[in-house]
Amino acid sequence: KTLARGMGMSYGDAALNNDGNLVETISLSGSQEIHLDRTNGILWCSSGTSQSEILRKIGPDGWILPAIPGSANITIGGSIAADGHGKNHYRSGSISRHLVDMQIMLATGEVVEASREVMPDLFWATIGGLGLTGIILSARLKLKPIGSVYARYKMIGFKDVDGLIDLMETQKLKHEYMLG
Repeated sequence: KTLARGMGMSYGDAALNNDGNLVETISLSGSQEIHLDRTNGILWCSSGTSQSEILRKIGPDGWILPAIPGSANITIGGSIAADGHGKNHYRSGSISRHLVDMQIMLATGEVVEASREVMPDLFWATIGGLGLTGIILSARLKLKPIGSVYARYKMIGFKDVDGLIDLMETQKLKHEYMLG
C-alpha cells in the first residue's frame, strides 16, 4: 500500500492512498540530480526532478524535452507513470517514445533497470502504469535539439468545435506545438 508522489499534479487522484503510505519525491529546486550528455542529447535525472528544473538546465545547451505537458511542475517520474504527452503529441507522441530506460524499485525492494531490451514487459507496464509496478527512481530520455529557448506564437480564432478541428488539422502540418 505504498505509492510514489511527485508534485501532486496528476489528473484525477492518482497519488491519493487512503490508509497507505506515500513516498514523497518532490524536488526542491536544484536538489535533484540532472546529467546531460550534450553531444548525444541524452538526459539522466532522478524521478522527482520537475520538468521546469530540467528545462532550465538543458535549454541553454540547445535541448528541449520532446513531450512537455501543460504544466512545468510535473516530475519526470510522474510523466512516465502517466505516459505524459505535450502540446505536440500529434508529432512527437508521448514521453514513452523518447524514454531510453529507467531504474525502478520493485515491491520487494529490489532495484532494477528496465528498457525496451532489458525487462521490456516491466518497462512497458511501468509507462502509464501509475506507479503500480514499482517506484521509478531515475530515467534516461532522448532530447530534441532546438535553436533557441524562445518561441513565436500565432493566435487564430475559430467559430465552433468543427471550426477548431478543421483549423487544427490544417495547422498541425505547419506548427510544432498547438493549444486548442
